[in-house]
Amino acid sequence: MTDLKHEIKFLAEQVSDLINNDSFPSTIRPIELRDAVRAYPSCGGKRLRPIMLLWTCGMFDGDITRAIPAAAAVEVFHNWTLVHDDIIDDDTVRRGKPTSHVALANYAENILTDNEDIAEKFGRDLAILAGDIQQAWSMDLILRLTDSGYDPKLVIALAKRMVQTLNRDLISGEAIDVELPLHKLETIQKSDILRMISGKTSALLKYAMQCGAAIALNDTDFNSPVQLTISDFIEKLGLAYQLQDDLLGIYGDAEQFGKPLCSDMREGKPTLLLYEAKKRLEKLKQSTGDFAKALRHNLSAGDVCPVCGQKVNDNIKDEEFAKMLEPFENELLAKEEIKKKAEKSKNDKQTFVNALDMTIKKDENELTDLQNI
Repeated sequence: MTDLKHEIKFLAEQVSDLINNDSFPSTIRPIELRDAVRAYPSCGGKRLRPIMLLWTCGMFDGDITRAIPAAAAVEVFHNWTLVHDDIIDDDTVRRGKPTSHVALANYAENILTDNEDIAEKFGRDLAILAGDIQQAWSMDLILRLTDSGYDPKLVIALAKRMVQTLNRDLISGEAIDVELPLHKLETIQKSDILRMISGKTSALLKYAMQCGAAIALNDTDFNSPVQLTISDFIEKLGLAYQLQDDLLGIYGDAEQFGKPLCSDMREGKPTLLLYEAKKRLEKLKQSTGDFAKALRHNLSAGDVCPVCGQKVNDNIKDEEFAKMLEPFENELLAKEEIKKKAEKSKNDKQTFVNALDMTIKKDENELTDLQNI
């Protein structure tokens, strides 16, 4: 695990150095837009996607130092999706700091206008533009692979893959994520949620790893056995990653998680956790004939109801308990059931880490050479 953490830190620093010192944003005006373009990519994050690209490149004996621009491109691409996603979700915190549109709105209210509505619109408008420029920046970084000596045909193929496949799949996943909450939960199928995860979460991970393999092998056939194997692996990894993210979004530490807990649940987003909880509650409901009664029967005397926050005692009647829950009708999400799901999934995080570890299993000499670069 120490070696894994060392690798992550080392490679993340290489990617961060290029992003932080890159001249692409330097001519952007006005200055507050330029600062917004730099903000997300420069303020850290896990750097998971660029690291996956570099590990995959190294796994196929590629030169990871020459692939750094592609890794930085993937990271910048990821960040434009975060900027737009925060606007769509109306999130106010990202990585412990104000989101892009909120920071820009604060700037406008402090410097440009006393009108709060105008300031908020300014923040959203400029944040959208910042995301647009970040997307152009990511393409510029990919095209700069030619400066590292890569075949222009390979570079053009990677750029086309970003535009024709990654953009379409990822934005389609985001669109499904936006639309699903408008449907009644009972009409949503598990396949709908999996399709959303495949686009919103897995698409960029898939591009990162396939890009790393293509660079190392100098092969643009994305239907080759190697690339198809990567695609299958990433679909599973993306699902594991999203499940872990959903669990942290409920039971994690808000400060470490970087945004408010339970935000997806408050917005009614149909995550797999919510879907599974609803399915289990339906079974309980059928056996007891009442939704509130089903939840009541999951609680022992002295337990605190996860919905209304009041203690349960032996004397309370089912009807009284149901009345207690009425003001919280939209939050009847059976957190006790979700906790059971979380307990069952305790090994998800370790499984995820092991999956990452598998991608860098090399002999000791190669790891030593990598660390000495």
